[in-house]
Amino acid sequence: MGPQRAIGATPNFAKAMANSPSALKGYLGLSAALGEGVLPAGMRERIALAMAELNGCRYCLSAHTRLAPVLAELTTEEIEAARRGTSAEPKAAAVLRLAVEITEPGPDRRRRARRCPLRGPDR
Repeated sequence: MGPQRAIGATPNFAKAMANSPSALKGYLGLSAALGEGVLPAGMRERIALAMAELNGCRYCLSAHTRLAPVLAELTTEEIEAARRGTSAEPKAAAVLRLAVEITEPGPDRRRRARRCPLRGPDR
């Protein structure tokens, strides 16, 4: 289920991309490809929430806070935890720590990214 069906409206960013058929086609293709990946919807939404919080993107935070219960059946508590980069589920907490570690700004960002093991969530 995509954002339009989940929230009953077309997100503003999609409306804006409709002005560029190439941009919209690229975004939709990327979204479809990521949807077929190994990360389940709950993990993807948790990561999106953590990154939106870390990046200070109120638009993304609002959108994913609204989408997470519908697309991934996340509870209010899990949404709030994901925004803090953690989870009550150990595997999700580990993935979120990795995502934050790689993304968090700082002078040693590249060193931290190289040090992080790039493994799937089942390992």
